Amino acid sequence: MDIERVVLLAGVMLVVIISMWRRRAGGILGLLLTGGILWWGLSIYQKGGAIGFAGKPLSKTVFLVFCGVFFLYNCFSIWKGSDEKQE
Repeated sequence: MDIERVVLLAGVMLVVIISMWRRRAGGILGLLLTGGILWWGLSIYQKGGAIGFAGKPLSKTVFLVFCGVFFLYNCFSIWKGSDEKQE
């Protein structure tokens, strides 16, 4: 398994685990992770490569749409997390 896949999987698992207890913190970490994935993916596309999902290469546009959806989801999580009762 490539090191990128391990780092990506570990990052996603960390965000999910933290989101279970603190939705706002999970959203903030999710934004950071999404930003990192966006930066990494765009560097791959710039070099002429492609990102694959389920064994199929994604176009740059589809990749950007996925990143946008996750960005909006994380913003929503931060917003909903601010409604949580602070201890």
